[in-house]
Amino acid sequence: MLLAVLGCGPSEPKRAEDYLLRLGAMEVTRQDFLQAFELVKTAHPGSAASDSPELQEARRRLLDEMSVELVLLQRSRELGITVSPEELEAAVDAVKADYPPGVFEQTFVEAALSFEAWKRRLGSRKN
Repeated sequence: MLLAVLGCGPSEPKRAEDYLLRLGAMEVTRQDFLQAFELVKTAHPGSAASDSPELQEARRRLLDEMSVELVLLQRSRELGITVSPEELEAAVDAVKADYPPGVFEQTFVEAALSFEAWKRRLGSRKN
């Protein structure tokens, strides 16, 4: 019971180091960015060096994309635009259809990205 009460109390304010981007209550953490970048890196297999110009540019593009995504999500919330679970599943099925059997799932293993993290990101892009 004591743990439940302590857990419901005011939390410590987040420090600027806890997130890369923030808009209102929405934020992108360093971990969110790194997970998304793992997927981006699979599109650049020849750029093994993390300081390669190609990967540096990919990082900048991803950060820009995530910034725009936060603005769009904020606006869609203000307007009450949502994605239903059925719409999200249809989008997942459409993406899966582009892959040979088993390759879609293998992509997540190779990118060290969970399917659920990818699906959440897809759902936010559908908004």
